Amino acid sequence: MSTSRAPFKFLDAYGYEDYAHFFGRTTEVEALYEAVCGVKHLLVYGPTGAGKTSLIECGLRNQYSKADWFALTIRRGEQLVPSFYATINAELEQPVELSPATGRPTDASLDFSAMTRKLFQEKYIPIYLLFDQFEELLLLGSLEEQTAFFTQINQLIHERLPCRVLLVMREEFIGHLSAFEHLLPGIFEQRFRLEKMGRQQVREVIGKMLTAPVYQRFYRVQHQEQLVDRMLHCLPDEQQEIALTHVQVFLHELWQRAKAAQPHTLPVLAAELIRETDNLGAILNDFLHQQLADLQTEVAPQLPLELLATMISDQHTKLQRTVADMESDLHKNEVAGLAQLPVLVDELERRRIIRSAKAGTTTRYEISHDLLASAVGDNLTEEIRQRQRAIRTYRVYQERSGFFSREEMAHLNLFSAYRKLPADLQERIAASQAHWQAAEQAELLVSRRRANRLAILLSLVLVGLVGTLFFFWRAEQRKRAAVEANTALQWQLATVQKTGGNYVAAQNTLLTLDKSVDQPTTSLAIRDTIAVWQRVDSFVQLAARHDSLRSTPPAYLLLRTALALSSDGNLRTQYVTYQRSYYDRCFDDANRKYVKGQLEDYESLVRAMVATRWKTETQIRTAIEGD
Repeated sequence: MSTSRAPFKFLDAYGYEDYAHFFGRTTEVEALYEAVCGVKHLLVYGPTGAGKTSLIECGLRNQYSKADWFALTIRRGEQLVPSFYATINAELEQPVELSPATGRPTDASLDFSAMTRKLFQEKYIPIYLLFDQFEELLLLGSLEEQTAFFTQINQLIHERLPCRVLLVMREEFIGHLSAFEHLLPGIFEQRFRLEKMGRQQVREVIGKMLTAPVYQRFYRVQHQEQLVDRMLHCLPDEQQEIALTHVQVFLHELWQRAKAAQPHTLPVLAAELIRETDNLGAILNDFLHQQLADLQTEVAPQLPLELLATMISDQHTKLQRTVADMESDLHKNEVAGLAQLPVLVDELERRRIIRSAKAGTTTRYEISHDLLASAVGDNLTEEIRQRQRAIRTYRVYQERSGFFSREEMAHLNLFSAYRKLPADLQERIAASQAHWQAAEQAELLVSRRRANRLAILLSLVLVGLVGTLFFFWRAEQRKRAAVEANTALQWQLATVQKTGGNYVAAQNTLLTLDKSVDQPTTSLAIRDTIAVWQRVDSFVQLAARHDSLRSTPPAYLLLRTALALSSDGNLRTQYVTYQRSYYDRCFDDANRKYVKGQLEDYESLVRAMVATRWKTETQIRTAIEGD
């Protein structure tokens, strides 16, 4: 895109001298004039590109005569409060002394009200203070700066002074004002919203601009209606409102194309110049890319975009910066080619990418429009974006107090590759590292002490547990020994009772013992013994019955069987008696010898009965009686 000067405003706002060709805003100018009358302060807001600055600087200014209007446009610059004093002081015939450090009057009694009164006393004309791009205070100002401004403005509008205050800002940031409504009550009560133009309104504006006498020496128009139709088709937001800035940029581009096609004759604006892909976003991006490409052949390749990046905010709005401000930022970003900075600034201004504004003795520069500033933001390299994130991150951590955590220090170190850590953050990181190292040492010492105490406690618990287990083991052993001693005693008693022939008592003793023991083997032995003794008792009783019947052999055999099951003194005594009787029965007195066959038969019967020791008593008794 050529940089030859086109007749249209491009991205510049309309000024006081442009009123003759400021079209399409007659109704809005009258409405704003009426809104300003009778109020001490007015909030003027609207979307980006609606033309707020042009409406005030061109439309509203031309509604007043010089005797009725002394207007000062104030931008924030570095800080809004010092900018206010500098702007007022520049208009005073007898300026006050301002502190170089703070930018405020050295006389502390000179606040906003006193300075404005002093200006009015010199001019005797109503004062209009126009705070343009007011969102800069809300987005960039500190709480101290914001509080000081709203407090003093509130005092000023309540003074009996012919002074009106206009706060001009983009509507997307109007919500930020809520935080300061307590300092400036009624800030939302008097307000004026400027909307973008409708399509019919834009059509009329384009038609008037194309036929305006002031522009006729720069071009001629071919088939105007067709040209306007094609332009409206290519403008963004086809079904909605259209920004006046869109029209200005598009007309500028068409003139550039016509000039390039007919460099030696009067350019002709025609529908054929419009491309199917044309839209405002593409035009601005193409313009920016082309300008950056051209500048890269004249200065260090990365310098133009790096410079423009220092002139936009985090929200990609334009900022006012001095050359010193830009140079300082570029130096911190370690950008090469700073010696070329003055030449680059002049070239950017000549190409209408940036413009200058003077406040007192200070010259500041800003990108020509917020739409172009947004395009710059969209075209930032990843390195620049990371650096801006680093700056924002550093700013957040600088506002914090106390030591940084290890996670916070690691987070900061992530950005150090893109932007060097500020000296104060480096010092705080070093202090934080020392703090956490000391804390770790202290924690380690405490942990060791805690571990030692825990080890001692566990040892005591273990000793106590072992002692408790030993105590219960010893008690169990004593209990078991007592049970065993009682069992042995009961066995002995039962044996004595059985030996004395008192089998019933012996059995009862063992039955009592069986109920008291909890060992299965012992209980089984007791039951087996009782069963044996019951059989022995049965055999003894049966033998006694046979003996009483003088049936000696059966009695002898029963006792012999009983002795095979259980031997004791009584049984032996009875057995010897029965044995003698038995052998007597087998002795042949005539021959003086034993009857062998009969003796052997009885012996076989005894062996058979012994072999049946575990048979039932009935079987034994049957075998004996049958014999």
